[in-house]
Amino acid sequence: MPSDSQTPKLKIGISSCLLGQSVRYDGGHSHSQTCTDFIEQHFVYVPFCPEVSAGFGTPRAPMNLVGDSASPKLKYVDISADKHNSALNDKLISGFLAQLDLVNELDGYITKSRSPSCGFGSTPLYLKTGERSSETDSGLFISALKERYPKLPIVEETELEDEVSCARFLDQVYFYHQLQN
Repeated sequence: MPSDSQTPKLKIGISSCLLGQSVRYDGGHSHSQTCTDFIEQHFVYVPFCPEVSAGFGTPRAPMNLVGDSASPKLKYVDISADKHNSALNDKLISGFLAQLDLVNELDGYITKSRSPSCGFGSTPLYLKTGERSSETDSGLFISALKERYPKLPIVEETELEDEVSCARFLDQVYFYHQLQN
């Protein structure tokens, strides 16, 4: 990767909660000091929260991915709210479809780990009984993002805390930017 003086500020998508925006289900955030202190020096961020975009509101009832990794379904944690569960996938997907078109302008994406919409391989899957499965998967938004842009560098915020993983992501983003331009 070139020195900082030669590196252009690249556009990176990022889960809004990582920048301290209060968009999480509990009305809070997951501010990542790594993202705002170091990584932001290299990037112009494009924050996005698929759940808020879909109109779920803040705060909102917590949701999990339920089923197997081949076709997980977004469900409320409180299974007594089951009458509302059938449309959650469709509602979330319709909320982020327009954003997927804008990702072609980005050079990478930083996601919130374990999120049912934004996790990248770390999102727990649950059984229909509400018990946690031994499987993990990617959230619905990130799965759609990877399907549309399979070469886009994506990393969870937890990986950026590791110096080697962080450097690898920075290199991948810069390389991807060069390929796109």
